[in-house]
Amino acid sequence: MKTILSFILALYFVSLSAAGLNRPESVCYDFQTETYYVSNTGDGSIIASKDLKTYAPIVQGKGAVRGLYIYNRTLYAASEQGLLVYELETDKLVKTLPVPGSVFLNDVTVDSVGNVYITDSKASKIFKYQPSNQDVSTFLSQGIQNPNGIIYDSAKNRLLLVSLRPNSPIQEISLPDGKLSLYKSTNLGNLDGLGMAPDGELYFSSWQSGAIYRLKDRNSEPKQVWSRLSGAADFFTWISGD
Repeated sequence: MKTILSFILALYFVSLSAAGLNRPESVCYDFQTETYYVSNTGDGSIIASKDLKTYAPIVQGKGAVRGLYIYNRTLYAASEQGLLVYELETDKLVKTLPVPGSVFLNDVTVDSVGNVYITDSKASKIFKYQPSNQDVSTFLSQGIQNPNGIIYDSAKNRLLLVSLRPNSPIQEISLPDGKLSLYKSTNLGNLDGLGMAPDGELYFSSWQSGAIYRLKDRNSEPKQVWSRLSGAADFFTWISGD
């Protein structure tokens, strides 16, 4: 078994670069339908592709669309207009939720009970959307600076976070109380994408160095696994049996 990384700006979507991509930011994969979804910051669209050769826009005109996340057949997307809620079963954008106090919504993740967390890199906040009561609120606004990539670690019921700043730390946020602590210091700047393999290894991208790194655990040092990238943004991880 090995971990395979999909890099939105570097690898699999090169074949779509001439038709469909417009400053792409994030990519996610629906295993049920074997479909890739890609967000575009340039034209406010989300595109879908099964073969990485042809594509279809499923959302258009939503300002810059950035982070994507699939949970329970729902695709969540962070955009300039708010949190987009797209039903995969019906192929419909069912909601565009305003996020009061937001400036630059960036990445998205979802916890085990369906709460959605959205980073805001310019407001230096993390917002929370609770589908159970449709509430959108500020979840965290202290102790973070220019937050970007965020993931949910179900094994420890916590969020992990990287930021667009010099010497960005990897921070952890316990749930449900939102207590913030340091997971790992780094000397790497402008961290963007963040992913986790099933064995707990972390992967993150750096705009400053144009590379992807692997971190085995908090006691290890980051190891570069992909380099010479231009605009190393969001990605996702999965496991291959090869």
